[in-house]
Amino acid sequence: MIYIDFHPDLPASTEVIITADGVVVETHRYVSLKAAKLPYDVSYLRPGRYIMEVMIDGESRFKRRFNKE
Repeated sequence: MIYIDFHPDLPASTEVIITADGVVVETHRYVSLKAAKLPYDVSYLRPGRYIMEVMIDGESRFKRRFNKE
């Protein structure tokens, strides 16, 4: 399980995208998201390297790489 603590200044349209080798594996969209701790179950993913990117109002604000073994 991976968690993202989300604390925007104002409620925002948010998208969380998980990719592997440039291919989108998962996308989560939130409308007017306020402060939250968002859990993502990645147990089903194949072993490999992934990137989790957070887009706020269409702008990339955070990227995190993680390895799934």
